[in-house]
Amino acid sequence: MIRALLIGVSLALASQAPQAPAAPPAHVIAVYADLDTAAALRAFVVLRAFSEKHPGVAAIDVHVNPPDGRPRAVDRAAVAARGLKAALPMAELIAINQGQRTDDDFVTMARQLRLEQDRFRAALAADVDAAVAEDVAAAAALKLPRDVAVVIDGEPLRAPVTLAELEKRLIEP
Repeated sequence: MIRALLIGVSLALASQAPQAPAAPPAHVIAVYADLDTAAALRAFVVLRAFSEKHPGVAAIDVHVNPPDGRPRAVDRAAVAARGLKAALPMAELIAINQGQRTDDDFVTMARQLRLEQDRFRAALAADVDAAVAEDVAAAAALKLPRDVAVVIDGEPLRAPVTLAELEKRLIEP
């Protein structure tokens, strides 16, 4: 009986042992988007589907690309969520909820995503002009369209953003 108890304790401790860190994703997908466009929403849905079907294959970074290059409330919310590692789900919620554009609306979205409220509010209140300017400059340097563009491992995707296209480029090679 004591031996069985010790084996059980050993197994329990072994299951609590630190696990090796997961390997970093092999690819990076950057999406540059005007969050107020239907094209952006379609891209976010495809990217979420890809990440759910192929977890760990690619890190997905969301960058804002406002039409006039100046930060808007939606851009502040996306940048705030990016700092909390929730840019894609927040961008998708923002794109779905077109009529909701107040800070209270974004806090509600953050709550829905179970983000830490104090950290999100602080990030939302922070000055994001520099972060937006960096995103806009990177999009301009790559000659990306304003509505939505996907960049895979530094190369702009010049085809429509579909699950099949992403799998062709990232899974099949």
